[in-house]
Amino acid sequence: MRILVAIVTMLVCTSPALGQAFCALRDPVSGIFQAFPEATSYRSITRTVTSEDRVRLAETLPFTVHFNELGRHTIYLALKDRTPLGVIHVRTERGRYGLNEIGWVLGVDGRVKRMYSQRCRDPKVQAAIKTLEPKIAGASVADLEAMLQTSTLDEERMLLRSGLKTLLLTWTVWSDTLLPYQAWIVANATIAGVDTVEQSDLNIEAFTNASELDVDGAAAFMVMGRQGSVLGAVVRLDWRVNDQELALWWVIDSESRILAVRDSGGQRNNTTDELLESVEGLNRTDLDSCGTATGVIASQVLDALGPINENPDA
Repeated sequence: MRILVAIVTMLVCTSPALGQAFCALRDPVSGIFQAFPEATSYRSITRTVTSEDRVRLAETLPFTVHFNELGRHTIYLALKDRTPLGVIHVRTERGRYGLNEIGWVLGVDGRVKRMYSQRCRDPKVQAAIKTLEPKIAGASVADLEAMLQTSTLDEERMLLRSGLKTLLLTWTVWSDTLLPYQAWIVANATIAGVDTVEQSDLNIEAFTNASELDVDGAAAFMVMGRQGSVLGAVVRLDWRVNDQELALWWVIDSESRILAVRDSGGQRNNTTDELLESVEGLNRTDLDSCGTATGVIASQVLDALGPINENPDA
């Protein structure tokens, strides 16, 4: 039986056709509950990383993603009842002594929580993981890019490149799965009595500030109560302001008024509070006289969503 298990493990963790191994989480149950002790369950979600995904990554990454990094990959989503806690995504990187399997623990806000060595024979890489781990906690793509620019150690640079690929791959390839979970977190943090969130249509043509907005990544979800009532909506729309990419959720109440602005993890911060200050409680008519840049974007969000109580998905 042990021989059979070993053979199966080798088959899962290697791919001769691609020329490089892409190993999944070796022990999902142990790995998930060590990373997220409060978890009650998890989902494993497998997707194919395509050449089109590679092109999209190349537009953002400061280095090349090779063709042998395409193929099937699995992420593991940890849940506490219905609430998502985070994701584990294992990446395999070439090293001096073979392949290094690096486990990346990611938050649902699209940031790094921690990393660890799943399998690594190189003591220098192991040392680099220990050195980097406290520095990358809470890091975004921009944070990792900044660290990569200043790092001079080969092992650290390999790990930072791995982290960048992991974050961007996760939110490029698995966005259709992860966005509803983000929407659930945001809705529960801002609206009372939430039962479910249901994806809805957006009129993309309403976004006239396309150069400032990530229109391609925009998504809307109706927030439903336990009796099937529509409690409001949450809209994911990222906004580029002063060379800063703001990953934002716009929360709208059942009367189509701006209720809240939250970051990608559903949290308030100084930036979201400043954005909300000029638009909180305003409906579409009020926003016409708001006179702020935030008011302009908020009015486009409401136009794209349409009247909530008349939405056919409600």
